[in-house]
Amino acid sequence: TLAKGFVIMGGSFSGGNVTAEAEFNTYADPEAAKIVFSSGANIALFSLDCTRTVTLSPARLESFRAKGGRANAVFVACMDTYTANYTKRGQGEPQMHDPLTVAYLADPSKVVGSHHGVDVIVEEGPSYGRTVKTDAKNTIFIAESIDIPWFWGLVERSLAALP
Repeated sequence: TLAKGFVIMGGSFSGGNVTAEAEFNTYADPEAAKIVFSSGANIALFSLDCTRTVTLSPARLESFRAKGGRANAVFVACMDTYTANYTKRGQGEPQMHDPLTVAYLADPSKVVGSHHGVDVIVEEGPSYGRTVKTDAKNTIFIAESIDIPWFWGLVERSLAALP
């Protein structure tokens, strides 16, 4: 097999974002998530518990806007739309779910986590799509925190390196 592992953004162990208990990606196809999480594959999982800790403040967005350049302009335009959606829903500062997950690939040592089995509730009801930690042997690395200054530095350096 060519894949050495998978880095996944999904799930939540402390409350969802599409229902009270389920995160959007896992809720969209909990049966598939259950299969993946029980596959024994090498998985690093970024749940809402970790990704909710990194938000884009108005001051940080303005600092990107002030930098100029095409890459920053595209980033700012995307983040303006993303921020507007959060504002419209009364959700506070936008959370960097996917960028945080991708950043792990640049330097896994910047992420702290622990290993657990993960299961997904697939029975219909209020817990449908909920992720739960288990004591299963095929453990998954569950990210718990990231070096936030490093993360924003990575974003800044990455944008600066683009034309």
